[in-house]
Amino acid sequence: MSRKVAVVTSVFVAVQLFGATATNAANKIINISGTGTDAQYIEDGKTKQLNVVITVGDTVIWRNAAGNKNHTATSDVKDSQGQVLFDIALNAGPGDSGSKLFDQAAYDAAVAATHSAAGGRVFIGYYCAKHPTLMGAKLVLQPANLKDPNEHE
Repeated sequence: MSRKVAVVTSVFVAVQLFGATATNAANKIINISGTGTDAQYIEDGKTKQLNVVITVGDTVIWRNAAGNKNHTATSDVKDSQGQVLFDIALNAGPGDSGSKLFDQAAYDAAVAATHSAAGGRVFIGYYCAKHPTLMGAKLVLQPANLKDPNEHE
């Protein structure tokens, strides 16, 4: 009987842990703002282009805020097969968006592609493939156990 209780308790704890992980995931919105050579990728709520810290499990949503041209959010990091880690197409039209879930598989691929240390932060640059002078800052992808370096206690 105590074995059944232990199994049920273990399953309950596992469900609670996985549930907590899923609810801690966030959406980070990055807007393409401005036009021409003044266009920038700016995180929602910010006033200038900065690195965007994301945690494994987060989804990044790139939004074509100006909407006057087609854009992309294309990783400048390639995997061992020569494929970019992400390539998000954004059509002309205000508010068109595309997203990428940065799950554990995406983190592992980024660690391998950048030759970073597993368990640490991975820096991934991105740009617009249609307008190569439109460069993003960096995505700072980190495991869930690391604290956001921009947060202060």
